[in-house]
Amino acid sequence: SSLVTVALIGSTMLYSNTAFARDAAVVPLYSPNVNSQKIGNITSLITSEVDFSGRYDMVSQAVQRPKSLTPKCLKSVACLKPIATAESVDAMITGSVTKMGGELEFFIILYENQKIIRMKRFRIEDSPLAVAADVGGYIQEVVTGQAVEEEEDSMANGPLVNDVLEEEGDIFGEE
Repeated sequence: SSLVTVALIGSTMLYSNTAFARDAAVVPLYSPNVNSQKIGNITSLITSEVDFSGRYDMVSQAVQRPKSLTPKCLKSVACLKPIATAESVDAMITGSVTKMGGELEFFIILYENQKIIRMKRFRIEDSPLAVAADVGGYIQEVVTGQAVEEEEDSMANGPLVNDVLEEEGDIFGEE
């Protein structure tokens, strides 16, 4: 009986997503041309998305970006390791954001267990609504490795209203 219990607990830990959950930090993004208030807002949004993923026991937001966190550092485990160590976390999500015309170009990385696990580059329209609507899906993809499918508008590919009326007859019962 105790052997069955141990086997059950072991298999649960093996297949449970939260059994290996750790602490993560979101470090403010590097940016050559986006103001610090906007960077703060984007970092808070990313922190919420990482927390929402449920992958980590604790998600914190670093107070400031270390000066060592540059575009070159984002691709270097040797550079990222001391930043994660200073934040006392096993995982770190950070990156850069650059204003390019009417868009923001993001480069986001997931550093975990002393390795760069994933990198993702994407662009979003430079508006608060677009950033709020779109960043979450990309962050979930970076954290989980799975693309978030967009919800399809069931009417987008459907027939036009006139076609519906012709197929179904007049809505008032007349043919």
